Amino acid sequence: MAVEGWILSFAVSLALFALGAVLMLADAELETGIVSLAGAACTFMAVIVLIPVQAPPENLAFVTTVRNVMLACGVVTTGFFLFVSYKAYEAKRLREKVGMSSLVGERGVAKTELKPRGVVNVKGELWSAITEGDHYVAKGEEVEVVGYDGVMLIVRPTSRGGEAPSKWRMAG
Repeated sequence: MAVEGWILSFAVSLALFALGAVLMLADAELETGIVSLAGAACTFMAVIVLIPVQAPPENLAFVTTVRNVMLACGVVTTGFFLFVSYKAYEAKRLREKVGMSSLVGERGVAKTELKPRGVVNVKGELWSAITEGDHYVAKGEEVEVVGYDGVMLIVRPTSRGGEAPSKWRMAG
């Protein structure tokens, strides 16, 4: 029994559409964006395969309906996954730019006394901080970020004019 050409085209089209959906879902985990583009290409190729199909008149309405539904679903899912991939890329780039590790070595200003805990301003943002060792840091004094613990920065006072950073002292 020979398979009619329109049925074969229809099966290939469904397979391409399914492959496109799988690729776009896989890209949600891979976060590359390129896999989503390949998935989008597969969904559009699925529609293109159905355009020239010469189905028998009794099946023509079915094939046309499936083609139109696939086209609509392909446009919507492609748009959605391309948008999600773009936002994931943007978030990944932002995470690298403002990650906690990017603050190590930066200088800031104590917004409150640190004895040993307080608040510092680093790169225009307020952070909870704790001093490294037994240092006391007065409000307004410059500090350097030497590490972090969770979302708390570990800082030490910077020396001024060759002076050693101050140890614990009474606040005036």
